[in-house]
Amino acid sequence: MRARGPMSLSGLPLEGDRLLRLTYIDEGGTSDREPFMVVAGVMVDADYDLVNIEAWFDALVATHIPEPDREGFIFHATDIWSGGGYFKSKEDWPLDRRLEILDELVATPAMFQVPVGYGAIRKESWNFGQLFPHFTNKQRGALLHASAYGRCCQMVEGYMRRRAENEITLLIAEDRDHVRETVKGLHALLQHPDAREILNAPEAHFVPFVHIRDTVHFAKKAESRLLQLADICTFVIRGHLSGHPQNPRLYDVLEPCLIWKDNGVGT
Repeated sequence: MRARGPMSLSGLPLEGDRLLRLTYIDEGGTSDREPFMVVAGVMVDADYDLVNIEAWFDALVATHIPEPDREGFIFHATDIWSGGGYFKSKEDWPLDRRLEILDELVATPAMFQVPVGYGAIRKESWNFGQLFPHFTNKQRGALLHASAYGRCCQMVEGYMRRRAENEITLLIAEDRDHVRETVKGLHALLQHPDAREILNAPEAHFVPFVHIRDTVHFAKKAESRLLQLADICTFVIRGHLSGHPQNPRLYDVLEPCLIWKDNGVGT
């Protein structure tokens, strides 16, 4: 019987001499008050980076979080930045202390040389009243998320074609009920051999996917340190696009890890 070569986590044959990359994806800007919807993906080498980044996050928990609160602790960028959730006590968690945590978290991609891709949608550029007059707010949010997700995936696929042509990647996204089916449907479409024609988008240069394999998988942030890292990146990119005055200290650290800037913002 002929022995099979190495296989990916999905059971697919590998297309190179390295196992695979795992791309962890998170979204931000779901609130109506936010001007941008952003989806960011961190591309992690499953052999070398995954365990090391998990250990680094665990070390940050041990450094910054009191011992009784460490088990199951989740880093959530919005709570750290605004002083919400676990960080709601301004006496225990003044801004300087919270920013120290964010500084260390946002330095993670550079420390481990992790590429970060993203897609962004300027919400005001979408005339829902004309394009989708019967959509509910929930449906509009799902469509914005799916559009940003598609742009992020094209960044990831483009990077793999240019920089990691002998590798494949699987996508792991945060599990949210209201967007799961929309994202899965779009993902399947972007893998279709005739995706560019179906979408009627000749500028969609990186579909159908070649290096992004299998379906998109879903997990909770509590189950994944890497989804928490994607949350940090999404938050910082969204703050940059929105022009938040305190954001540059974070974005300037993350920016060298971005695959390329999303020139499609606003379209």
